[in-house]
Amino acid sequence: EVMTSGHGIVPDLGYWAEPADPDGALHPYYFTAHIGSAWVNATTLPALYLAWPLYALGGYRLALLVPMAGAVLTALAAAALARRLGRGSGRGAFWVAGLAMPVALYALDFWEHSLGLAAMAWATVVLIDVRLGRRSPRWGLAAGALFGLAATMRTEALVYGFIVTLVVGVLGGLRRAPRRAVTTGAAAAVGVVVPLVANDLLERIVLRQSFRSSRAVGTAGIAAVGLSTRLREGLQTTFGADANGGWAPILLGVAFAAVVLASVVLARRGEARGARLAGYGAIALLAVALSAGLGFVPGLFVATPLAAVGLAVLVPGVVPVDRADAACGLVRELALAALVALPVVWLFQYAGGAGPQWAGRYVLLSGLLLSVAGLVTLEQVPAAPRRLAVGLAVAVTVFGLAWMSQRTHTLAGTFRALETRDDAVLVSREAHLLREGGPVALGRPWLTAETTAELDEAFAVAGDRAAGEVGVLQSGERAVVEVPGWRVQRIDTVPFFSGLRLEVVVYRPA
Repeated sequence: EVMTSGHGIVPDLGYWAEPADPDGALHPYYFTAHIGSAWVNATTLPALYLAWPLYALGGYRLALLVPMAGAVLTALAAAALARRLGRGSGRGAFWVAGLAMPVALYALDFWEHSLGLAAMAWATVVLIDVRLGRRSPRWGLAAGALFGLAATMRTEALVYGFIVTLVVGVLGGLRRAPRRAVTTGAAAAVGVVVPLVANDLLERIVLRQSFRSSRAVGTAGIAAVGLSTRLREGLQTTFGADANGGWAPILLGVAFAAVVLASVVLARRGEARGARLAGYGAIALLAVALSAGLGFVPGLFVATPLAAVGLAVLVPGVVPVDRADAACGLVRELALAALVALPVVWLFQYAGGAGPQWAGRYVLLSGLLLSVAGLVTLEQVPAAPRRLAVGLAVAVTVFGLAWMSQRTHTLAGTFRALETRDDAVLVSREAHLLREGGPVALGRPWLTAETTAELDEAFAVAGDRAAGEVGVLQSGERAVVEVPGWRVQRIDTVPFFSGLRLEVVVYRPA
């Protein structure tokens, strides 16, 4: 919005309270960085520049063509992987990946996830082609460049680039062609640097300093901090059945993944009755997981049931071992790489946001690779387990789309109500809430103050403006805070999600 409104290539949000708060601790858009003279709340520049002309032409809806294109490219990559690992045309993988997996949700909001996932998936396709002798080892440069391109948008691409290249491109080919394998790995290592350097130069040209690389370095620096929290949040983004941070949703997700896996393994071994019972159990557990109503499903294996099916390729005897068939080994290697990457990503993912997300947004490539392995496995089982697995995937994706629709419409109503208020200053106690309104907060006298100390600073800023009424936007579960020199005038209710109360506590100078 600000780029279209006249700031040009610099995504500078500005800050109305900069003279009183030069560090931006109270910036209405939480986690906004003060870079040079610009106030930037973005994780990547390339995706912004792709969508900018579309936004200028047709607004937000037209800009969504960018993540939608990323989703289509991801589905095409899934089809290409399925063709190389299985025997079919890949058409089923294309439609299932595009419409019955998490990328369907990430296509419908302007996030860079679908673009990063598409780049990583196609990098994997290139590595497989090199491994199968379809391309020369020099194509490792292309694979590395695609992982590097993904890393300009998604930091976890560096983890996946290293692990997938090592497992598929190097270790998997050492026995048969060691020189080819080492050359592929070296080429990929060179290739990954090119887009990273180019992106760094772009940031320095636009903002006069780099912020993507410092973001990655900062993430790496806190990897060992709070290991118990990281483990719990890692398990939540892998198995969590809802956004609740407790252990019950995680255990429910583990049980769901286990029975989905069991249904396929038993069907593959010809135990139809056991497979049918496990299938009924999977349906029952998913019904329990979704029974609380629309909401986030953060767990990879719950939001992506086909990923649980993909684990079957690692169970002895499920997929026949044919040493003459390279695809048999590759499907296992991909599943292994997807699993090995999980705990590494857990170490580096941002702590504190494990609940309000879909399908473990940092581990989407693991979900895609395991799902493709699952689709290949389903080719070798009876029709009933196949329909069950795909049906579960469709059901949970439809649930997610319904939640996305309800959530965006509800928040639109919330911000329509906030826009009509005439508070001299509006202060949000909920960190990320004002960001949900997109450009609504631009230029408005709004602040975000999560802590009590920040709230005191916010009232100091309001006092400097000789403010009349100051509204404090907060969850109804929060206690009303007494502020020296101010008294509570009234408490207004703001439209919000059913079962949750959002209120504005209005203060006037005492």
